[in-house]
Amino acid sequence: MQLLKDERGFISAWLLVFAGVLWLVMFAVMLTLGYGVYTKGQATYQWLDASMVYATQDTITQDASGQFKAHENAARRMFIESYESMTNTTFSGTRFQPNAGSIYPGPIELTNFRAVAKGERLPSGARSDDLGFLVQLKVTLWAGRVPFWGQVDIVQVPMTVFSVRQGYDRI
Repeated sequence: MQLLKDERGFISAWLLVFAGVLWLVMFAVMLTLGYGVYTKGQATYQWLDASMVYATQDTITQDASGQFKAHENAARRMFIESYESMTNTTFSGTRFQPNAGSIYPGPIELTNFRAVAKGERLPSGARSDDLGFLVQLKVTLWAGRVPFWGQVDIVQVPMTVFSVRQGYDRI
């Protein structure tokens, strides 16, 4: 009974509980922000992939001799139109500028768009199995203030997609 009436260390115990709760709240906030950036990045990557598949569909043609030819300018135009629509941005020069209501806090920079020949080395180090197009972007996923942390200027993620011609298998 004497142990229960002894109040030495009472304030220390409450401070420890308060610090633990504060740490859990900060952890939950950071986890939520991280998950938000992750899901935005995943959606952006899926839109990038879908835009590349769309751009590749009709811009690689087969001539009379059976050789395939990539029409890079047409593919770039189709990619830009598709990606603008999916991401609610407007393309100017080398950047996709976010429109009002866009989920992006800053511009998306188009760093590279080119045709890739069969056997050519890709940025990943692998070789291309077929004729296709390669696009590389720098996507701004976060800019702003993080609670308990402070100002985070810009979180940019580089993204690369290689898309090959599809639908040419004939029976």
